[in-house]
Amino acid sequence: MNQNYYTTLDTGLVEQDFIGLCQSIIQKNSKSFDFASRFLPSTARADAAVLYAWCRHVDDSVDEVDISKMPKALETLHKELNAVYAVEPLSIETQIILSDNLVLSAFRALVERLQIPKHYPLELIKGMRMDVEATQYIELSDLYLYCYRVASVVGLMMCYVLKVNHHQALLKAAYLGLAMQLTNICRDVNEDWDRGRLYLPLHMLCSGSTAQVQIVSPSSSSMTSQRLTQSSIPSLMVEAIQVVTSDLLKLADQFYQRGFSGLKYLPWQSSLAIHAAGLIYQDIGRIIHAQSCDPNQPRAITSKWRKVVLSLKALAYGVLSSITRLSDALLNRGQTNESTYLCFQDLLQDIIEQQAGSNHLSREYKIYSNSKKVERNVTESMIKLTALPRQEERS
Repeated sequence: MNQNYYTTLDTGLVEQDFIGLCQSIIQKNSKSFDFASRFLPSTARADAAVLYAWCRHVDDSVDEVDISKMPKALETLHKELNAVYAVEPLSIETQIILSDNLVLSAFRALVERLQIPKHYPLELIKGMRMDVEATQYIELSDLYLYCYRVASVVGLMMCYVLKVNHHQALLKAAYLGLAMQLTNICRDVNEDWDRGRLYLPLHMLCSGSTAQVQIVSPSSSSMTSQRLTQSSIPSLMVEAIQVVTSDLLKLADQFYQRGFSGLKYLPWQSSLAIHAAGLIYQDIGRIIHAQSCDPNQPRAITSKWRKVVLSLKALAYGVLSSITRLSDALLNRGQTNESTYLCFQDLLQDIIEQQAGSNHLSREYKIYSNSKKVERNVTESMIKLTALPRQEERS
């Protein structure tokens, strides 16, 4: 592939071939992020579009193929990431991989220019592996690991786009990604079930379920057979799902607030975009609550006028916080607290420290950092939902 493809993203060639493509991807796939990204400075907006396009490519590479082809898709993603981070001179194989996908070439240019650590995109692919292997979420910490991998690391890569590397800024970005992914999970319970996935932690479901949720050894080690056996959510599970969804949304609201507390570390204009995106996503939770957290209700969507209102709220907050922002900048001038990256254990430890007395949920759910297994895989156990006798079922 021509070396001009690896020049910085502000060249005319890259602007045409890469940025236009990436912006069209974000416009097509995420109305909320596309709306909020309009508040970003032009350079940051272009970079954010490239980052989103690559993340979308990773997600689609797994979700849009047959189950039997998912392991091969993961292998391809690893090869592509190695090509993105390959050191020149590039091998023929690497050049072919990059030339076949403009998004990969754009992402390579981005990570080279911004020096994004490979740790973050690699974690995202690990999150996709959890989907491919139908990881079973037992504890809240299991779910938090997944959310860190598929969402928090995206926020952490955005910190590089926005040129922010303060440790607290990274921590707050991770919280905001965690909050957004919890909202996603609560919104898409039915859709995920159709794909054979259940993200709601089983211990949370068991504590309020009128059906039994049992963990049993699988009869087969085949990955394709280790999926939820029911084609639709059993009616006896709906009430438990409503309780757990409500509680996860309450946790998400706490994480949104922690995430928003990091806005002061961002450039003023960029903070408006991030705040607007967070508020728009948080509003999805409000709609889910209005639907009684029923997984069978229509997909929750924030209307365009609500997006405008929430964006104005972000703008008003930005104006009011300007004095505080200036004061903090003067007081902390010369002080540095830089981090290269923030790992999952950093986030989990902070959650544990904040957990005491902060939750007002329907039930008490503890999080432990010393759990024997943070990741529990469905290759070791699978979900079996056992309904109560028919006469006890309630319509």
